[in-house]
Amino acid sequence: MKVLVTGAAGLLGTDVWSVFSQGHEVTAMGRTHPPHVPLSQWRTCDLRDAAQTYKTVTRENPDLIVHCASYNDVDGAESNPDEAFRVNALGARHLALACQRFDTALMAVSTDYVFDGTLAPEDGYRECDATHPLSVYAQSKRWGELFVEQLLHKYFIVRTSWLFGPARPTYADKVVEWARAGQPVPCLTDMCSVPTYTPDLARALQRLAESGLYGLVHLTNGGFCTRVELAREILRMHGLPESRLKPMTQADFKHPAKRPVFSCLQNMVWRLNGFTPLRSWKDALREHFSATLHSR
Repeated sequence: MKVLVTGAAGLLGTDVWSVFSQGHEVTAMGRTHPPHVPLSQWRTCDLRDAAQTYKTVTRENPDLIVHCASYNDVDGAESNPDEAFRVNALGARHLALACQRFDTALMAVSTDYVFDGTLAPEDGYRECDATHPLSVYAQSKRWGELFVEQLLHKYFIVRTSWLFGPARPTYADKVVEWARAGQPVPCLTDMCSVPTYTPDLARALQRLAESGLYGLVHLTNGGFCTRVELAREILRMHGLPESRLKPMTQADFKHPAKRPVFSCLQNMVWRLNGFTPLRSWKDALREHFSATLHSR
């Protein structure tokens, strides 16, 4: 399968590039060339530019585009909404329009933040539950989903949450850094979701792409937790004192952007399609820190 990846320099895109390169012909496109992508497999392209995007996709003529590129500054989007919508909404539209020419499939990665945290089933939001984004970032991602749904019939929209992985440090890594430095570890008591390991997610995306089972899918590791529970588990794994924890609420942080209190996702469609559930977030977290230790 000929695959074109956007966002190959990012947290998820780095692993998507690595995983899909095993068995597929993969090319990456974007504004900044990542060093792990050979120049021969790189195409410079700004997704905000419709003509440039159309030209690049037409020239490559892939079977599948895995769209990982995103404007992810949740708070920054509140003061720069135009850029968030250009990248997350119009970028997805430009790709979808380009995909129409050769009937290319599009796999767009989205977010748990499209939900508002209310009226959620006890086990988490299902693919059939109504969305209600609270922030500009979430609205722009939802608008991107709608463009893909309305313009294509061969698409995957994959919602996920709380990514962590080897490509770059995330909150999970900062918890260890803060605790080892003797600093307090800020952790929210009123945010609950599912930490998701990018290598696990990338492998699941590959299985989904190869299945041809199109549509909307939630994909996360198993289980869910609050930020406090996540930080506590990380400290326990490293033998660091829980006294470093500094529980806080979203009101304490005074974030410009609203975030859902509960945005856990149920992988219902994944399960009903007969796929093996992803392992628990705790097991994935253990592997992440083991791999980080060995890479030093």
